[in-house]
This record gives sequence, C-alpha cells and structure tokens, in this order.
Amino acid sequence: MSDVYEPLPMDYENLEPPPDFYMDDPWAGMPLDEDYAYDPGQDFDPFPPPPPDYDLFPIPDDYTPDDLRDIPDLPPLSQDGLQGFEEPEPPDESWSWHDARLIGVDRGEAMAEARYEIGAIDLYADASTGDLGGSYITIASFADMDEAEAVFDDL
Repeated sequence: MSDVYEPLPMDYENLEPPPDFYMDDPWAGMPLDEDYAYDPGQDFDPFPPPPPDYDLFPIPDDYTPDDLRDIPDLPPLSQDGLQGFEEPEPPDESWSWHDARLIGVDRGEAMAEARYEIGAIDLYADASTGDLGGSYITIASFADMDEAEAVFDDL
C-alpha cells in the first residue's frame, strides 16, 4: 500500500470480505468442559507442597538451642529504668497552666551587649502543693534600655 491516500472504490459495499487469518479453533487441543479428569487448577500451583526429601532431619517442637548461656539476662521491655528499686514519682495530675506573659528582663551590668531582654514566660502551678514552674524563651536582646522599651511597647 502506498503512503498516498486512495479513495475507496465505488463498489465498496459489494466487495468480498478479506480472508480470515485467524485459526478456526483457538482452543484446539484443550480438554472439553465435560472432561472431569482434567483439573485446570492443577496446572499452576503458586504454593506447591515441599518435595518429599525436604525434611530429612526434622527439628522437634521442644528444641531449645544450646547457646542460651551466652544470652545476657535482660529485663523485659515493659520495665523502664530501675522499676522496683526506687520509689516512682507521683503523677503530675495536679499541675495545670497558670499564666503566660510577655516580659522585659534586666540581666545586669555583666551582660553588656545583651543586658536587656524581651521574652515570653509560661507559668504552671501545682494545686496540691502550691509550687510554681515555668519556661522562658528569649525573643530579643538589647544593650540600650530605650531601644528595648520601644520594641517591647510595639509587641
């Protein structure tokens, strides 16, 4: 056939069909459905049984290796630290959030370049004992008090 487009012949509807290049029976040689001696499931088994000589020396179920003496005596995974040897700390159920503030801090004359700091503080209180705890994070440090006050007022 050429690369140039050719129009269909005028009697296209009356042409004979092309020869069939396919086999007459693609399933030739396959057993019929009525052949009960053939099991298609046995053609390919993804998990075949082991060969008969695979298990020449079976390991008994109660087998334990002889090298257990080399395994160190480790505590179970449920034990963390020295459980049983020290008194555990009481749970922190009585602690609760108390307050959070933005504060300015004067670190003293020894901290010349970073004498004045602006930071955030987060306070927690223990309702049963009255203890206070907290955390502080520095936001900015200044050598001049006026500059620190200006930034603090803007925040």
